[in-house]
Amino acid sequence: MADITVEKLADFAVFRVTGILAFDELADTIREVYPQLTGHILWDLTSASLGDITQEQFNILPGIVKESMAERVGSKNAYVSPHDRDYDLLRMYEMITRFKCMPYESSVYRNIDDALNWLR
Repeated sequence: MADITVEKLADFAVFRVTGILAFDELADTIREVYPQLTGHILWDLTSASLGDITQEQFNILPGIVKESMAERVGSKNAYVSPHDRDYDLLRMYEMITRFKCMPYESSVYRNIDDALNWLR
């Protein structure tokens, strides 16, 4: 089980995750919080692991996001993980969101500074 905190800033929200993140926790957080957001999103997974989240689960995640998001056309989602397996899964998710023509840009980084530079 992971600890997920959400900090809403002026033009983006930061999701900080600590621990092992399960797919159900991720999906529930998206369903609960995304409808309230209109700006950019940063997922800080530097102190987390994506645990047993599978490629198949990442394939269905864009549908959950699309159902849950407020009007965010033109916004960006950045994901940060320095861990090789998680970074690779997040890169795969980035490609899935492009393939499914999601109404926001996604990018994956290994450190927070690079992600923040891209969001700004």
